[in-house]
Amino acid sequence: MSHDPANVVAPVAKVFPFDITPPGDHAVVVRELHEAQAIHRFGVNLTVVRRTVSATRAAAVQALCASHDISIDVTMDTHPLYYDQQVAEVLPPELGTALGDDIASLVYWFVVLGQTPVIRLQLNKIAPVPDPAFATENQSLRLAVTYSGFGLQWVPNQAVQRVGPTAAKARTPDDHQTVVTAPASVRPLQPWWVAFIKGNDFPGNCGNGLVYRPSPQRTLSERRLQLTLDPIY
Repeated sequence: MSHDPANVVAPVAKVFPFDITPPGDHAVVVRELHEAQAIHRFGVNLTVVRRTVSATRAAAVQALCASHDISIDVTMDTHPLYYDQQVAEVLPPELGTALGDDIASLVYWFVVLGQTPVIRLQLNKIAPVPDPAFATENQSLRLAVTYSGFGLQWVPNQAVQRVGPTAAKARTPDDHQTVVTAPASVRPLQPWWVAFIKGNDFPGNCGNGLVYRPSPQRTLSERRLQLTLDPIY
């Protein structure tokens, strides 16, 4: 599996054209990873790849999450393009057996769709907080998937009131405050579903970054295993 990004050009920042109404359907649901290219459509800030996984595999990953402390944070130069080999080098053997092929595939498609030769890969076992705040994504593009536990929650644009959406180079949730005007509209992502999330730094998307948060804590002992991929330009 390989892709040559030798001619990849990093995006050039633009300002979202506020005089144009973005499409109402800003979130797209697909079945295959290659269909996630829909994230490049104007106004789309979320592409969800709905996937199913065998009960055996899901149980194996849940068991690993329960029995291991997992904290991986690495920068990967996607040259020389052997994603499976590079992923295998950063994962412990047990995780490599359980998730290596899946993560390598996600790295491949993130590099293709994100047009970046360098990425940051994080795979962490986390303890969720009781009431996390909703925030606007400020990066250009992010991939997120929860392998074990409850996934992210996101909010349709129509149910969000944005505060200061054109703030320059916002880096914290307070820089792009959001108010969820219809709490009943909050939508969850299921385990193993892949989210391609477009943020304010994506060319032409300033002010239209997806609003989302981690799912609130359900029990004091709850732990989740989450993967995120971010571009480094």
